[in-house]
Parts: sequence; C-alpha cells; structure tokens
Amino acid sequence: MNEYTSEQPQYPEPDWTTAPEWANWWAIDKDGETAWYEKAPYIHPGDAGWSSQGIGWEDAERTSLPPGCKWHMTLRQRPIKEEAADASTAQAS
Repeated sequence: MNEYTSEQPQYPEPDWTTAPEWANWWAIDKDGETAWYEKAPYIHPGDAGWSSQGIGWEDAERTSLPPGCKWHMTLRQRPIKEEAADASTAQAS
C-alpha cells in the first residue's frame, strides 16, 4: 500500500507475446533487470535477485519498479493458453 493512500501499487506485467517460446516465468531483480525463465526461479541467497542457477534464462527488457512495488513480488508465470485449458477440461469429462 502507498503510505499516503489506500491504493495498491500497480506492478509491471510482462508482455508474453515477446517472450521466448520456452519461457514460463518472468521477474524483475532488485536492480530493475528483468529476465525470462524456463523454470521457476528462486531468490538468490543474500536477497540479491532472482536465480535459476544459469539454466534456462534470458535477459528481457529493463524496467523500473513503480513506487511502493517490491521486486520480490514480481515473479509471474506464463498464463495457460485457453486452447490447452479447454482441451484438458474436455479430456477430463
């Protein structure tokens, strides 16, 4: 929350149309660096940023966090494509 209002900060969201096909996750580091990840990253020991141990990641467009946003709250998972979700629902029926 903003200290002057009850509004929640507006977190940046990734543009999944620009993501590599293999990318399933996106996050912003403490320094504003953004990256795509194949597997869910974790917060590097020492609170320095996100880490994937060098496996399946690629830099994305740099951004800055709006006031009130915390970098460790930026991890986003790729949305499930509607066609895939519809197919799994149909198979379960």
